[in-house]
Amino acid sequence: MAEPQPHRRVSPLLTLARSSPAACFILNSQHRLRYVNPAWEQLTGRPWDQVRGTRVSVERQSASPLWRSLVPPPEVWAGQALTVRRAPPDQECGPPWWDIAFLPIPDSEGNINIVATVRVSGSSPSRVEYREPAALAALRHRHAQRFACDRLTGRSVSAERLQSQVRLAARSLPAIWLTGEAGTGKETIARIIHHNGPSAERAFVAVPCGSIEAYLIEALLFGKGGLLGSHAVGTLYLASPQRLPPLLQSQIAEWFDASSAHGPRLICSGPRSPGEELADGSLIPPFHTRLCVTEMTIPPLRSHLADLPSYLERMLPELAQAWGRPLTLAPECLAVLLSYHWPGNLRELRDVLASAGHRAEGDSIRPQHLPRFLQEKHLIVQNPLPPKSRTWTLDQVLESVERRLIEQALADQNGSQTAAAEQLGIFRTRLGRRIEALGLSPESRKPT
Repeated sequence: MAEPQPHRRVSPLLTLARSSPAACFILNSQHRLRYVNPAWEQLTGRPWDQVRGTRVSVERQSASPLWRSLVPPPEVWAGQALTVRRAPPDQECGPPWWDIAFLPIPDSEGNINIVATVRVSGSSPSRVEYREPAALAALRHRHAQRFACDRLTGRSVSAERLQSQVRLAARSLPAIWLTGEAGTGKETIARIIHHNGPSAERAFVAVPCGSIEAYLIEALLFGKGGLLGSHAVGTLYLASPQRLPPLLQSQIAEWFDASSAHGPRLICSGPRSPGEELADGSLIPPFHTRLCVTEMTIPPLRSHLADLPSYLERMLPELAQAWGRPLTLAPECLAVLLSYHWPGNLRELRDVLASAGHRAEGDSIRPQHLPRFLQEKHLIVQNPLPPKSRTWTLDQVLESVERRLIEQALADQNGSQTAAAEQLGIFRTRLGRRIEALGLSPESRKPT
């Protein structure tokens, strides 16, 4: 190897590097390669003539995996000797590793030069045949059963259309975009498609693009041992990919365009259609063209409330484990639930049931266990405003609702004002004053 003419300031470093039996290289204060020994050339396969003067820095956007593996930590440039373990270039995970010892040496002017020694640690593991334990296989089977197509029960037209679309999507492999409001079950739909498709034996991985920093998502997808380089991933689910930077969107689109034959299946989701995201500038054209081949719209719960009993029948057994006991839903609760428009969709419905189950006494959930705003909404629906010919003031409307709530509480508690006050969340004396002010009949105060 033709060695560079040593500069008088770094000649002691060259002497130190030549004496090392391991792979060794020197960086000057400008982060550029000043010297590599023959062992380094043999380890990396890069001759000195090709790498002379290369800048080794994280600021170099086009840096190859080799230079990323050799970048010194910031503490080294601050004067601290440090040894780090890095994965060699083009290696996903596991041994062998590179143990790199960085030794900072200041020159007479205070500039830091670094002598780094690279030693190979560990050995490549031998390939062994993996046999899945029976208990793990049974667990995977039970988990997959939770996402059978039968989970999409419903008699409405929109529910039947969604069922047919999901079954068709499970048999095909093009990328899918799921459009729906928050809480409509987009991730659940994606899991059903995965577990009923050809990649069901591999993993389903969900990445919330709106709640993770872009650089972390890039490392998660394209870094060492990343998701896109792993054959264990069957479906990659990106929630709200329109919130990713355009450069990362382009990188994902290019990877799937080049690796669609052997890579994981891609399913994306968002609150708006990909066409709307494209028109708004949130989604770049290559991502829309390559990764939004099939579009599916998941309807909000308020558009098919007729399917609410089917959802309740499925959710109650699933929540029994959290409650510690099985619970049924009293028939009168259904009318209360149907009177609400559910802006949070299925997620809100599940949260309401979970909370009501913890408050329930006995073996069933009754209307008084549901949140108060649902009970008030039901009373308003039962007692709508009078025709426009008669104008009601706000005080009259509130007084009518208050009267109904107090009468209902007294009836639920068999006329006990103390228990009714506790149910309504007010003091007993205040309830007595409101009964007198509203002129409720004595019959409403006595047990029936």
